Amino acid sequence: GFFSTNDYAYYGDVLVELKQDSLALVQFEKAIAVDTIKNTGLYERVSKIHENNGNLYQAALAYEKYVNGKAQISPNDYLNVVIKFAKSATADTTETRMPAVESGLKYIELGLPKVAEQSKFMFLSYKVTLLSAKANNDNTTPEVMAALKELVAALEVDATVLEKQNKLYVNVCGMIGQIANEQKDYATALTYYEKALAADPSKTQLEEVIAKLKTKVK
Repeated sequence: GFFSTNDYAYYGDVLVELKQDSLALVQFEKAIAVDTIKNTGLYERVSKIHENNGNLYQAALAYEKYVNGKAQISPNDYLNVVIKFAKSATADTTETRMPAVESGLKYIELGLPKVAEQSKFMFLSYKVTLLSAKANNDNTTPEVMAALKELVAALEVDATVLEKQNKLYVNVCGMIGQIANEQKDYATALTYYEKALAADPSKTQLEEVIAKLKTKVK
């Protein structure tokens, strides 16, 4: 007999309840194949199954299809796709890491122009994550350093954002300061350590570092 897409989707849901994930995936794929336009929403369920089973790259690809099937794609949708690819890129050391990085960066570029200035830092924090994964977790590359500085600038856009994200801001400024110092770029190190201390005066240990740097920056 001929099953309708609803039947496939229904059996898929039942199989998920029964913890038969691989069989559920088959049903959802069938439902999508019968009516792709109507059923792109099922990709969200497919994504969840892959994620539950630790197949993070497959989860990200399915979620990407889910979002691209929407009539209206919101900035938040783009951010969610970025998050899925970032999860995959940071967890996978396999051949899927680079494609996950490239896809994540692509959706950052798509999402950034559509999002309010106060929310840009969310996309930019994942840009740091993705570029760091690309560099095998080496944050000292020029590409990662540029992304860290971009993130700091985005956090400085709005006083409310800066207040709410104070810890992130202080950590990122401190990270740039430390890397720049190790790279003997003392002027940059001084600038970012001063930003960190101004945002969190309790970090008194930075005062000594800043004093030393001032003797090196003429």
